[in-house]
Amino acid sequence: MERLRRELHDVLGDRDPTADDLPRLPYTQAVLRESMRLYPPAWILSRRAVEPFTLGPHRFPAGTLVLMSQRVVHRDLRFHDEPAAFRPEHWLGDLPRRLPAFAYFPFGGGPRRCIGESFALLEASLVLAVIARRFSLELAPGARVEPAPAATLRLQHGLPMRVRRVQP
Repeated sequence: MERLRRELHDVLGDRDPTADDLPRLPYTQAVLRESMRLYPPAWILSRRAVEPFTLGPHRFPAGTLVLMSQRVVHRDLRFHDEPAAFRPEHWLGDLPRRLPAFAYFPFGGGPRRCIGESFALLEASLVLAVIARRFSLELAPGARVEPAPAATLRLQHGLPMRVRRVQP
């Protein structure tokens, strides 16, 4: 949080962010990417195979429903050291170039990739920057973060927080 606030202060001073500021807010965007790695909005995708295919030793006929879980893939040890840890700084290094296709896919991929991805990332980055500049957020005592998979990934008990206004 300290590093995020420092970046926001250095780039924005005492004003709110605009879309033009985003290229100068790499850590802010890394925090968002890492959040979506651990808690992707869509936690599972399905596709129907249009042709027969082989996966490992298994053969599947055309028409097979294939499920892919971003939540599982995003926590795979092959792609992330300490996959359950929140480490935004990884996104500032070579991680984006190192990852194979579909090792990170919070918005899906291919021809059915979410059409709203660019707008969602823009909006989420700006909202994160505004909130982080103005407030300190801390998980309420005794609160637990427990995912509740539905059509989208939600939290079983919400996210009770202690909110404190800070100086921007």
